[in-house]
Amino acid sequence: MTETTTEPTLRTTLSRELSEFLVEFSIGVHRFAMYPPGHASLAPVVENIVGRLAELFEERRTLSLGVAQRQLIIEGVATDQKHPVLADLAQRLHDHQIGALTLEMGVTATEIGGLLEALAQESERGGTPLGLLAPEQVPHWEHARLQQ
Repeated sequence: MTETTTEPTLRTTLSRELSEFLVEFSIGVHRFAMYPPGHASLAPVVENIVGRLAELFEERRTLSLGVAQRQLIIEGVATDQKHPVLADLAQRLHDHQIGALTLEMGVTATEIGGLLEALAQESERGGTPLGLLAPEQVPHWEHARLQQ
């Protein structure tokens, strides 16, 4: 007698929507690192990220990213360590000693802009990593959270 077990199939690749969001988010962090606050190049990237999130929030209420040194983990799937854009984003979050990032339905453009601005700070160039700040100093947003 043979038994058949039905185990859930694990995904090994990210959906197109999640991949596009992560790339857009990484681009946003880079733009905020390159340009001063209020620069005309910053608003469009924030709008793109908010638009991608709106699509993602049609199927979920929250989106959580786990952080490893060269990878992000999203919905149980790790990003490719060799993907230069995503590996760089993971490294930046890791350098800030961020363990996870959670975005919730209702996140606003202002919150995304603040998050991008905070993450764009270069922790290895004399700045204090966000994860090492005292709890009252860590930036807070209603719909976006950084976990140390």
